[in-house]
Amino acid sequence: MQINTKKLDSFRSLIQSIDLEGPPSAAFVGSPVDSPARCLVLDAAFNPPTVAHWGLARSGALASGASHVILQLSCSNVDKGIMEANLAQRLYMVAALATLKEQTSVTVCSHARFIDKANALAALDRQIQPIFAIGYDTLVRLFDPKYYEDMAGELEILFEKAEFVVGNRGDTDQSEMDRYLEDRTEYGGRIHTVTLDASFSDVSSSNVRRRSGQGENVRALVPEPVADLIKAFGLYT
Repeated sequence: MQINTKKLDSFRSLIQSIDLEGPPSAAFVGSPVDSPARCLVLDAAFNPPTVAHWGLARSGALASGASHVILQLSCSNVDKGIMEANLAQRLYMVAALATLKEQTSVTVCSHARFIDKANALAALDRQIQPIFAIGYDTLVRLFDPKYYEDMAGELEILFEKAEFVVGNRGDTDQSEMDRYLEDRTEYGGRIHTVTLDASFSDVSSSNVRRRSGQGENVRALVPEPVADLIKAFGLYT
């Protein structure tokens, strides 16, 4: 696959325009959502996008009744290292992934907290009703008091603005997720769960980077256009 350098440069310029220190903001990459409504939002570092990312986005949209998928590249808290793809390269991979399914858009976002992401999307288009797709490990962190000054109050505001769909990770199954949510019934109807295919359980971006760095074939771990771009960019070697 040949890299379109003009497109890559435009992605680089867009990322540079995102203010990480200002109010939460997001921007569409290419065409925006046609009919903003219930949108499944998969926000990640995408380093690189994997089949597990794509599986969670598609299954999560079905489980939550979302009419549209937004793949959102997080521009904050970016890890740096020799084997890392830069943000423009990641955005290029995400944009290629989005072409695989109709009603899929791509955005970039400035901030890391979910409440900030929800506010950023609202500022972008008030009709967007975000449903954030997360793994079970992120759900546990979402209810960890150490991340809040006023946990109950902050969560109340968050769940007024957004819903969540949770996919199992690793050895976690549906029954374990259900047990965890039994003590959080006040958010019933705002948290959906989905059991991902067992083949996704050990798929992660870090696994892809590690195995690629060891010279292994990672095509089974990433969608086809992502695999082609990893090769074209010469990433993770």
